[in-house]
Amino acid sequence: MNREELREGLKRLLTENLELPEAAKRETLDDSLKLNADLYVDSVRLLQLIVYIEEELKLAVPEEELDFKGLDTVGALLDFMAELRPLDAAGQGV
Repeated sequence: MNREELREGLKRLLTENLELPEAAKRETLDDSLKLNADLYVDSVRLLQLIVYIEEELKLAVPEEELDFKGLDTVGALLDFMAELRPLDAAGQGV
């Protein structure tokens, strides 16, 4: 997926799966938006979002690579997502 496809997927997850009105109000998710302060993604929602990234976007999220301190903006999350590998049919990173 390219960055814009990831951005669209992220917006869909935030608005449909997590039902966050702050994300739905925005036409696009700018890289500088703070996940917590601007979109109200707290630590619990961030964990849910990571699960949705795997389940819905079919990207393998290795537990050992999770660093929530670095995931504070939309841009940082998109950078993280861009480095993930797609899941294969068995649910493993390829």
